[in-house]
Amino acid sequence: MNVLSAKSDTTELPLFYMSGSLLKVNAHEMVNALRTGPVLGVVLAISILLALPETSLTSGVPLWARMVLGILSCVFFIEMMSASVSWVSFYAARRGQTKLHVCRASTPTAVMVAILTETAQLLLLGIPIERSILLAKVLVAVLFWDTVVFILLWFYIPALAKRVGTAEAAPKPEVFTLTIGGKDIDPTRLRRIETDGRQLHLHLDDHVETVTAKMGDTQALIGTYGLAVHRCHWVAHDQLGPIHREGRTFIMTTRAGVAVPVSRERRKQVEDILAKVQAQSQ
Repeated sequence: MNVLSAKSDTTELPLFYMSGSLLKVNAHEMVNALRTGPVLGVVLAISILLALPETSLTSGVPLWARMVLGILSCVFFIEMMSASVSWVSFYAARRGQTKLHVCRASTPTAVMVAILTETAQLLLLGIPIERSILLAKVLVAVLFWDTVVFILLWFYIPALAKRVGTAEAAPKPEVFTLTIGGKDIDPTRLRRIETDGRQLHLHLDDHVETVTAKMGDTQALIGTYGLAVHRCHWVAHDQLGPIHREGRTFIMTTRAGVAVPVSRERRKQVEDILAKVQAQSQ
């Protein structure tokens, strides 16, 4: 199993808040929620509103610059928090831990956001970084972003999960079992498949099965349930997600938060399927 997919698959750890309270939220749900439109819109609006009044910490910074810095801090936090939760949960799982304190991801992220925002202010306006001002802004950033995370964990993400669960509770067509590598597999529970030498790792919705089988033969059995996005990767239709470019490689982030490489010849097919799904939902 490659390191990239292993990192993404370990984001199933349950989250705990600073007080030790168990949250009904897994790390992958946190990552997915951070990138939803409502979260981005609300956090962006709050960041801009807080930038409107001039305070002792923003003395001498014009309004337009405060708004730009507010937007930048929002973008920095969304991107860095997503990566931080994924990596922290990955290393926690490797050490055999069964839970993840969310402050281990949110607090370092808030500190980095404050430092990056202050650096952006230096580059935009040439205002030197003062140690006392920087420390105060770091403290404010930690309090602000931890409050945002608290609201997400206790209110938005559980409500989002409930809506998704209600939609998934709708009657589903009758399914049957397929035999792959000597094991009976329900194809409707398959999220994705990846090759590892002569073995296949079948990622189901709650565990991973490793079997000895050929990818080509397996794809012929389950072709109607998903798509081969790469010669070593097959992804279920309901797990297909957006594609972005990293150097010369195309990477797709599945709905479960897994990063999967996509071949050039398959990229257009994936994007066409996503476009049809989006058109049907509107």
